[in-house]
Amino acid sequence: CLQRQDSQYSIRSETSSLDNNDANLKNNLSIQSKCCRKPFFLRVLALNSPEWFSIFIGSLTSLIYGSVTPCYALIFSLIFGLFSQDATTAANNARNYAIIVFCVGLAGGVCQFLSSYAFARSGEALTVRMRVMSFATMLRQEMSWFDEETNQPSILVTRLSKDAAALKGMTGVTIGAFLNALGTLVAGLAISFVAGWKLTLVLLCFTPFIVLTGFMLGQKLAKAGQKKIVSTHAERGNMVSEASFRKELLK
Repeated sequence: CLQRQDSQYSIRSETSSLDNNDANLKNNLSIQSKCCRKPFFLRVLALNSPEWFSIFIGSLTSLIYGSVTPCYALIFSLIFGLFSQDATTAANNARNYAIIVFCVGLAGGVCQFLSSYAFARSGEALTVRMRVMSFATMLRQEMSWFDEETNQPSILVTRLSKDAAALKGMTGVTIGAFLNALGTLVAGLAISFVAGWKLTLVLLCFTPFIVLTGFMLGQKLAKAGQKKIVSTHAERGNMVSEASFRKELLK
């Protein structure tokens, strides 16, 4: 009896140690997978890597277009200084400033057109690529997967049309808006420090609060709008599919 109890105790201890080793191994694997996992934005950007030239052109033109607004502010400040000059000098300088404003506006318009065209081209290529990959993944699923309520044909069609198109804005619009704001920030800070560095440092103290509140507000509005849009598109897709099916039955 003592030998049996010892053997049972040893078996239990071995099984418990194996379970602990398995749990530790799973924890280590999960930690490694989390550490090695790429951010979602980088994965989407990697899928859009064949259109790197379009993304480069769009990024460069967005950065240039972002500096247009501070340049306009500088030019208009110089124009307002013409009122303190004599009539002849003011007329000559006003003509020169008008030409400069026209050139800056023309350059901004060209940069905006090139940025929109380049990002739209890369975004459409990404949308087509994602739809093909999503459709191929759906075809490899088991038959029981299509019996679920969330995987009805109408909802899957809506996913292919809306979810893949939503990724288009993650590379083009996101990169363009970020570089546009970066160009505005760099050009504005350069002009501000040249004009008056003391006042610029005082105003920069309030910048983190403005950025933080804007980020929090944008996150809340984006989450609320995304949930509403997804549910609305799924319902409309289901209604259209059901209506077309009923129409075929009536025929």
